[in-house]
Amino acid sequence: MISSAINIILLAALAATSGAVILMYRRLRRFDALQNAAAKEFARASEAIDRAREAMGKMADDGGEMAVTLATRLNEARMMMNDIEDATIRTRDAYLEFKVFETATPPAPAAVPAPRPVVIEANASAAGEEPAAEPAEAGAEEEPVAAGKSVPAAIRIRDAARARIAAAREKATETQAANRNAALRSPRPLQSVPGARPRPATPLASAASAQRATEADASAVRPASFGSLPAASTGPDASPLAAASDTRRPASSTAAERPAPTGPMMMLVKNREALARASEPKADGDDETTTQNSPEYEAAMAVMNGRQFTWSELATAAQRSA
Repeated sequence: MISSAINIILLAALAATSGAVILMYRRLRRFDALQNAAAKEFARASEAIDRAREAMGKMADDGGEMAVTLATRLNEARMMMNDIEDATIRTRDAYLEFKVFETATPPAPAAVPAPRPVVIEANASAAGEEPAAEPAEAGAEEEPVAAGKSVPAAIRIRDAARARIAAAREKATETQAANRNAALRSPRPLQSVPGARPRPATPLASAASAQRATEADASAVRPASFGSLPAASTGPDASPLAAASDTRRPASSTAAERPAPTGPMMMLVKNREALARASEPKADGDDETTTQNSPEYEAAMAVMNGRQFTWSELATAAQRSA
């Protein structure tokens, strides 16, 4: 009885051990299969990486060759452009030298030989014989000996260029003469007459200002008209009128010698607040010298008193107020 129970226990342990071994074997086989699959995928990835590396190397080699080829082509194009530029510069210099030479050495006018009197003898005219041909001039151009011989192209181009230059010079001379005649015939405006000073329009703000403008216009010296001017006054070197020289004022005249202005006088004052404070009454303890003796205050008082400031005084006041 006991032996049979021991046998059953041993058989059960053997069956459990056998099942565990079989399960472990299956798991090992599955792991081997997974490992083989992973090894295959890794090999495939390695091959793909190798192929990509080879492709990148080929592309790099091709790119380097393309870059070298492109640089070579660019250098060739640059050299060709330099040659073209040199040829263009040489052509332009030659053209300019030809133009300068043609302008500096105009073609000499063709010498027209003086007509010679033809002497006809009595016996020759009676017999009906023609007079002998006159000898050719020394400076005259000789005709080609052969009738079929053509003139060289260089000579034809030179003659055509000389003819065009001569025609252009004649046209320019005629145009200058026509412009000069038109300028002499056409009357010039009053402001272009030497000595006539332009006068700005006087704004008619009131009846008094209109009366002053009328009196000033009536007392002003009228410049001579175009018809009464001498012939020498039409040019740029004509002498100015006496009225213009009388109205000039020397630069060294002072403000006291200058005439007092009749119209309103405008003045730009920057520090208006200082002028306003200067016009207000001061307290006993305030210092009045800094404000009352300021350039702005003196300028304002001078304008109110009717005195005209000089440029130096105005510049000094502007520098102090800046």
